Amino acid sequence: MQDDAWSPPHVLLTVDLVILTLREGRLHVLLVERGEDPFRGMPALPGGFLNHDGEEILDAAHRELDEETALASSWVHL
Repeated sequence: MQDDAWSPPHVLLTVDLVILTLREGRLHVLLVERGEDPFRGMPALPGGFLNHDGEEILDAAHRELDEETALASSWVHL
């Protein structure tokens, strides 16, 4: 008998964003504070898991940037 209960996929895909800018001739990278364990409160790149409903990678990158930063993803080149 087949178990029809949902189970997570064996492979979980993530996106991580490396947002760079130059200020006064110095290179800066955008970091956010982790809100979840492990490493809650530590600096991290913005990012997260793709939704398991077939979300495209670029859509996930825009979503994560919107969720985790104050940047409007419409003006960031991804």
